[in-house]
Amino acid sequence: MAGGLRRIGIVGQVVPHKRVLEVARAFIDADTTTCQLVIVGFSSVEEPSAYEREVIRVSAPHSRITLQERTDDPNSVISQLDVLINSSVHEAFGRTIIEALASGALPVSVGGAAGPQEIIRDVGTGVVLDDFGELSDFFTAINKGGVDAAFTQRERLRRNEVAKRYSINRLAPLYLSVLGTGAHE
Repeated sequence: MAGGLRRIGIVGQVVPHKRVLEVARAFIDADTTTCQLVIVGFSSVEEPSAYEREVIRVSAPHSRITLQERTDDPNSVISQLDVLINSSVHEAFGRTIIEALASGALPVSVGGAAGPQEIIRDVGTGVVLDDFGELSDFFTAINKGGVDAAFTQRERLRRNEVAKRYSINRLAPLYLSVLGTGAHE
């Protein structure tokens, strides 16, 4: 644990369909004394959108929630996380889950998008939660050490290894073969 805290992140855009506000509220509702939530993706902390302002208003009083603007290098942030959350309403491919696996972070998909959940089930590592109440319970479980086995170096390396199933070198020929059959016409 970096600095004694489990680092949990949501990285991307801070927009309503990503349900960042719901993640922040689930974190606030949980017992999270040994956790830090990192929210990366604000268009501008100085001039936030209305939704971003609400996320800031809810999160700012909590010392274990860190807010950051968008970055051109999300992997530099993801590589520092223990858990990466995907809470998007829709995401067909599940890139967030692949990024989590590749970095060794534990991927978590909460309430919705089928693509990320399918990847987690396919690779056999990660957590699929139905709703934000379950996410709050999951944060409390992290805090109490209930999922420590997921954070061992061995598990981080295993997640990195299974991410290779979704590398561009492996997937591109599959896409090309489907497109080459005329299935797209």
